[in-house]
Amino acid sequence: MEKTKKGTIWLSGILITLLLLAMGLLFDSVVGQFSWFKPTWPQNLYFYLVLLVVGMAVGIITEKVFIKQLASFPAFIPSLVVLASIGVALIFDPLAEEIPFLSYVKGLSATLMLIYVVVISGVAIILIGKKYSGWNKMFAILPLIGYLVFVMATVNGQYDYYHMTMIIGKDRAIFEGRNHDGRALRTPFALKLMNLELPDQEVDFALRKSNSEDLSILESVPFSQSGLLNLGDYEVKVEQFLPRAVSTDSGFVSKDTINCVQAAMIIVLKGNEEVANGWVTSGSSDQMPLSLNINNNSKISILYSQDQKYVSQVRIFDTVSKYDDHILSPGQTQYFKGWEISVHSFDPRFGESSPLLVMDLVFDRWVEAKYIGLVILLLGLIGLYRVKK
Repeated sequence: MEKTKKGTIWLSGILITLLLLAMGLLFDSVVGQFSWFKPTWPQNLYFYLVLLVVGMAVGIITEKVFIKQLASFPAFIPSLVVLASIGVALIFDPLAEEIPFLSYVKGLSATLMLIYVVVISGVAIILIGKKYSGWNKMFAILPLIGYLVFVMATVNGQYDYYHMTMIIGKDRAIFEGRNHDGRALRTPFALKLMNLELPDQEVDFALRKSNSEDLSILESVPFSQSGLLNLGDYEVKVEQFLPRAVSTDSGFVSKDTINCVQAAMIIVLKGNEEVANGWVTSGSSDQMPLSLNINNNSKISILYSQDQKYVSQVRIFDTVSKYDDHILSPGQTQYFKGWEISVHSFDPRFGESSPLLVMDLVFDRWVEAKYIGLVILLLGLIGLYRVKK
């Protein structure tokens, strides 16, 4: 008889979990347009503390068997497991980009389940307190507290997670960026590009097929300071090479500016006979590369520059008069007020000669709470073993 009753409670817990998941998936497209279920700091903390107190109040005043059964382990564990799984997945994939199903359940479904778990946890804390005394009471409650801290920090903390891009230049300090969800947000600091050092780039000249649809390379050689290159049966003489140039009516001139290109004036020889001469360029974000046709089947061009390492000096303003300068290269991260600040790339609108940088900014308010919750949960489980023993 007791086994049948416990099995019924397990089944009730599973059905409640499935119902909350189904409701969330069904109504997320409608309710998801509103922000009432996405409270951010500090409203989210107040909201769930109130729910916990409500649950504890219910545990104190109620004597109903149904409520006590909902707060029992068999009815409780399915929702705890599903919600903890969502929380763990959000640690590894906070934007739900790599785990397909996560994007569906992390919204309204997770919020409904979190509300249910917090309220029932309040009831369970009171019931545990009535059952145990002294250290046993603390060790029995501790795993539940650690669990609540963890799921709060991951499931609800996702709305306090920001992954922004900010485009900065030398003209003025910027304190507004674009969040991963498309929202324009302000940061508690401002960024300004003070200096950008671009190294001289290595350049390759290539012999390619003249067919514009066929981009295969027949042969390529790096640029030599001697100005003489051998490409297949041809000798290429580089009369003039401009690492950063702009187009004019008479050709190309050296100039370091937006959308500048790598340009070279070359003479192509076969034996002692001149086959062709003219400018070739690497192109930029809004300019097509310029190639030199040497016959009906082949042409010579400059290959696009490979990824380069560059160094930027970025000024971080805490206030107008309080700031610090930091040297950043791609892959380096600067931490400021809980934000991770790094250089992402050049502004793609202007290519590699852009005076603008795209900055990558990440902020997770609950990052410490996630791991504190896991530590409390682990300590509580160790203590719970002592209680059972």
